[in-house]
Amino acid sequence: MEMSAEAVEDIRRRILDLVEGKAGFVLSEDERQRIIVVSFGDFFASGAGAVDTVMDSQYGGRLIVFFPGQLFPEHWHPSVNEGAGKTETFRVLWGSVYTYGEGEPSAGAARHIPAGKEAVFTARNEVLLRAGDQRSIGLHERHWFVAGPEGTVGLEISSTVRDQYDRFTDDTMKAVAL
Repeated sequence: MEMSAEAVEDIRRRILDLVEGKAGFVLSEDERQRIIVVSFGDFFASGAGAVDTVMDSQYGGRLIVFFPGQLFPEHWHPSVNEGAGKTETFRVLWGSVYTYGEGEPSAGAARHIPAGKEAVFTARNEVLLRAGDQRSIGLHERHWFVAGPEGTVGLEISSTVRDQYDRFTDDTMKAVAL
């Protein structure tokens, strides 16, 4: 789905409002200018907002924003050259999010899988996170997210970030930064 520049700017303003207004996380002017909008087609169905706060060769810190019910598809962070891949911890600052990772399947996990995509959403261990809760994702672990009804502002703390190498279990998924 193509989005106009005005629509993308409106999303950036809404991300800023959630980050600063709801989560109370104040961004620098430079960070405000670097708000990232990632879409997998229909942004409000599948995508995320992000603000990188710390990125270097050792670790990363970023705010992740999901709008109500928004899905971020199943993916993992593979090893690249000499790098081991990425481990991450996702901590909710405001709102709620259903996280899915590897482990014992949860009974209700299927309710968030898009129709016809059951084969490509394989991580079925559900943990609902609310403000103050966190979940760590292990090396090469497949995982995905679905925002709660109010949306989510979370802090991702991770080893080196190399988004361009992320792999999706649904090979038709292509992340587009808007």
